[in-house]
Amino acid sequence: HRSTAHWAQFLWSARLIAIMQIPILPTEVCERIIDFVADESPYYDLFDLWDVDVFQTLLACALTCRAWIPRSRLHLFRFLGASCSQHSPKNVEGLYSLLKRQRYLQQYVEALLVKGHQLETPTMHTLPLKAPYLLTYLEYIRLSDGVLYLPPASMVAMRQFTIVTQLSLERITFWSAHDLRRVICT
Repeated sequence: HRSTAHWAQFLWSARLIAIMQIPILPTEVCERIIDFVADESPYYDLFDLWDVDVFQTLLACALTCRAWIPRSRLHLFRFLGASCSQHSPKNVEGLYSLLKRQRYLQQYVEALLVKGHQLETPTMHTLPLKAPYLLTYLEYIRLSDGVLYLPPASMVAMRQFTIVTQLSLERITFWSAHDLRRVICT
């Protein structure tokens, strides 16, 4: 019985020595690797939010170890995309709900790409009412394929987008001339 205990202690000691000999990369090197994976390409050049391979690799980086989570999260949440369709798994309301629950994620979002789902019905009206309060670091907004209706209260909310430097409207129909004027005035 005693020799078994000795062997167990020997194996445990050998394991500790092996673990201690594994070289540890400095945090800066790990962050550079994650930055390289993300490619740091400007979001206004992206037609899709992320290449699927890049997104999957960033997810894998986030799951590699706890030290890699903050840098991976920075890139994963930098560009967010949502659909105005309630049937889409990535709908705008779900995004708002996530950002309310996980407030620390709000600081990472620099670009928001919202896609409408119908060209006859306004579906983007919640964006100017909710987004300025949840996405205070937002620099770029791209709206595409939808009808934009802006209630009068949205002008006050849209003025909260103080950091936004680019607004891209692609295949957008304004519900009325007043909506176009509201966008231009803010």
